[in-house]
Amino acid sequence: MRQPAPFARAHLNILHLSLFVCVLLLPQFASATVIYLTSGSSWTVPSDWNSSNNTIELYGGGGGGGGGYSDGDYNGSGGGGGGGGYSRISNASLTPGSSIPYSVGGGGAGGAGGGIGNPPGGLGSTPGDNGGDTYFNGWSAGGGQGGNSTYAGGGGSGNVFYGGNGGSGDEGGYTGGGGGGGAAGPSGGGGQGGAGWDTGYGAGGNGGGGGGGGGYAGAGGSGQPIIVSSGNIPGAGGCGGVVGDPAPSGGSYGGGGGGGAASANCVNVGGGGNGAPGLIIITYAPAPPAPTCQVSLSPNPSAYSYTGAPVTLSWSSSNADEVYINNIGWLGTSGATYVASQASTDYSCIGYSAAYGYGAWYSASLTVNPPPSPTLGISANPPSSIQTGQTSTITATYAPGSGDSEQDTALNEVPPGGGEFTIPGYGYTPVSQYTYAFSTMTPGTYTFKPYIITSYYTSWSTEGQSVNVTVTQPPTSCTLSASPPSITQGGSSTLTWSSANATSCTGTNFSTSGATSGSVSVSPTQTTTYTGSCTGAGGTASCNGGTGTAVSVTCTPSTVYSCSSQDVVEQTTTSSSCNVTVTNPYQTCASPQFCSAGECVYPVISPNPSGPYTGQLQLIPSLVSPGESTQVHWNVSNAQGCTVTGTNGDLWTGLSSPAGGETSKPITTQTTYTLSCEAYGTNPSLKESETVNITPAYREL
Repeated sequence: MRQPAPFARAHLNILHLSLFVCVLLLPQFASATVIYLTSGSSWTVPSDWNSSNNTIELYGGGGGGGGGYSDGDYNGSGGGGGGGGYSRISNASLTPGSSIPYSVGGGGAGGAGGGIGNPPGGLGSTPGDNGGDTYFNGWSAGGGQGGNSTYAGGGGSGNVFYGGNGGSGDEGGYTGGGGGGGAAGPSGGGGQGGAGWDTGYGAGGNGGGGGGGGGYAGAGGSGQPIIVSSGNIPGAGGCGGVVGDPAPSGGSYGGGGGGGAASANCVNVGGGGNGAPGLIIITYAPAPPAPTCQVSLSPNPSAYSYTGAPVTLSWSSSNADEVYINNIGWLGTSGATYVASQASTDYSCIGYSAAYGYGAWYSASLTVNPPPSPTLGISANPPSSIQTGQTSTITATYAPGSGDSEQDTALNEVPPGGGEFTIPGYGYTPVSQYTYAFSTMTPGTYTFKPYIITSYYTSWSTEGQSVNVTVTQPPTSCTLSASPPSITQGGSSTLTWSSANATSCTGTNFSTSGATSGSVSVSPTQTTTYTGSCTGAGGTASCNGGTGTAVSVTCTPSTVYSCSSQDVVEQTTTSSSCNVTVTNPYQTCASPQFCSAGECVYPVISPNPSGPYTGQLQLIPSLVSPGESTQVHWNVSNAQGCTVTGTNGDLWTGLSSPAGGETSKPITTQTTYTLSCEAYGTNPSLKESETVNITPAYREL
């Protein structure tokens, strides 16, 4: 994009106004605004302030010229006042609407002339006052110093240029006052004022403002030496005083006052001229106005049309070079075009100008009222359930809403295990109806869904339509027969079974080995009912509807006892039908009894070996020295009680000795220990003995 053209400023002729604004075409500022501040203390930043293209110039006040003096014999002229300094600030960053403090420096007052009889070294004259400093928002330009009798005032300071010094006066004779120092300006420092001479003039100072010329009846110059005989010509510096009259003031702004001249007749002595006041000049190129734009759409809202019924889009702008509209692009500053009513669309705009850049977005959008949703239908015939291998006809219908257009249709299937897919040959073609013959050998519930895409509704949708078809296997069936159906106990009968739609069969009271058909010989000992069942994809079926078949048995009556865990079971067979009556439990064996061979019996006494111990009666050691002891060990089970006695009087009871055995009394002679255990029921009791011997004592013969 084009960049804003730089603006500049030019030095302007300065006017005596408290506040003056003008707009000029200048070399560096295109359509610049110039503001002069000559008094006051606060300035409001204008709304079109441009912080990137401005200058602020500060001029300090000029110093007053010194007064002349004379005593009739001794004469002298006053020195010129110094010119004000010059400061310049470029591209000051200020906030529009904010209040900026400032102060414009006043010009210094000229000193009064001295009369006759005054002593040398002053002779009644007074020096000029210093010029005031000029301030603006923290920046400043210094005022010039006032002139003294004979001596000139110094120029004021600035961040760019200093003011010129005043011209010096002269002593003795009829002399003109020293010229005022020139004010500093944008093109240079102030020139020094010319010195006053007997019959000559003070030359004007060079530089920004120029110094005033002094001299006998001389006038101020404009920055160059000028010889005139009479009159006063204002310059940037103060003028020299005409004999007998006060010296002229400084130039328009910032110049130093001229020095007072000595009087020819020793009566009138010239006073110093006043310094010129300071000045603030604000120059800026106004910030360019922000570009704006507007967009209108008609009709809005608009009904949807897949053919794209036209909607008129109009746009206009202010202060813009071009306009950007979303979803269209860059356009001229105004115009109209057509857009399609196919979707709600953002047509917000933003203006652009080379001077300002981008403005603010203007929000605009086209609202398209959607067409009615498409209408879908789906059905199955038969409607809900078929068996494997049978066929259900699936019919799907499709219709777009009014004003809409069908783009694609599809018929999808969701099998029992999931994983939806489009049925091959039934998708991606716009149709009004699909008819699909569905058949499968895999049972389960299948879901069918119609899908549609239209010009407006661009995502696949079922509109909540679907139909389920449940596929089942044909039912499983089986038959079971016995031949012959009646036998004598000890005889046999042949069981025969067959099935349909079965994968395996099982029998009760006989084994099929999983076969779906076959025969097996059975020899029941009593009348027995045989049942069977077969399982297949269609479920499980009981043979003969669950009744099975019976084999009748004739037999001799009997009673048999058996064991079931700790219970005695009685089985009684009747004489006619060989029906068996089972009593369980017939008797429960109480511990320590247990069931064995159809009766309750007691366990026999038994030793419990453990490590080096047999569980039977043991004496360790079995040979001891007289007076030593032995350890008596035993450990038996299934006894009502046990007693161990020793011939030495030892006695212990219990089914087992302690872990380390019982400790005998000291053995002094051969001792026999007997273990006696009483058995349960009719079982034999336990009785066993062990002897501990004494080692023989040997005696020498």
